[in-house]
Amino acid sequence: MRLLELSSGVKQISSKLSEDDLLRALKTEAKNSYDAARRRPIFTKVETKEPFFVADPSKVKRSSKFIVDGLTTLLSSWRGWADRLHSVRGWTSRELADSRNTGELCLLIPTDKARVHVCDASSFYRSFKKAHAAFETEKIDNDALCTWLKSLYKVARTVNDKLPKYEEPESAAQFMQALKALDSSRKAVMATRGEDLPNIEREDARRAWAAFGDDLQSTINKLLDPDDNGFSTHTSLYNLPDDREVWTGGKCIIITLDEYESLVKRSSLK
Repeated sequence: MRLLELSSGVKQISSKLSEDDLLRALKTEAKNSYDAARRRPIFTKVETKEPFFVADPSKVKRSSKFIVDGLTTLLSSWRGWADRLHSVRGWTSRELADSRNTGELCLLIPTDKARVHVCDASSFYRSFKKAHAAFETEKIDNDALCTWLKSLYKVARTVNDKLPKYEEPESAAQFMQALKALDSSRKAVMATRGEDLPNIEREDARRAWAAFGDDLQSTINKLLDPDDNGFSTHTSLYNLPDDREVWTGGKCIIITLDEYESLVKRSSLK
């Protein structure tokens, strides 16, 4: 076993394969996935000197600069979905994968028991249509989440001067803690609905009145609900859509495209 740094920032415990082991795995534990991959491949980018290996993303937690990745581990609507921080990401477009990160372009073949989660767009962060409308943005990055949260604070502080000043969260846990603190002002904020609040921009008031209609943890849970935002889970990989980001928490076989093409040319793979 050795540590391998994936270019997405994931440190995976991975095991090197011999060519015979690779061919055996593709005929046994990844037989169906490999057959599907020849018709609808999943690509990824990896910094590696090994031509092929097995990676188990459940072993080690990766870091992410995006708060929404961490939120998916905290929200009840995401229970049953593979943790984004314990996953390998890929794309059903070679061009998309090639534009992401650095390293070698590779073929990603989950084992047959792995579940693959599919985004509703070419990027995970552009797949939350329900939240896009509420946040008035086209992608759910840190700026979108923090701008929305800051709007809630501006309005809440007009009715609750004991509320601490807004501080930008640096993690999903801090973001959820901020929502919990804001909930104490919910009824007072909703009592102002429809009023002309002094020194409050209209967009800030609009966001706050929509958000405080329920407790804020329920609000964010609903806005980011994968079932309401077009995400899907696949156990069979034959009908994956084009131009999508995917991720899996299952064990995967990863082969550099150069090596894959060489194996096919030598008739080692069919």
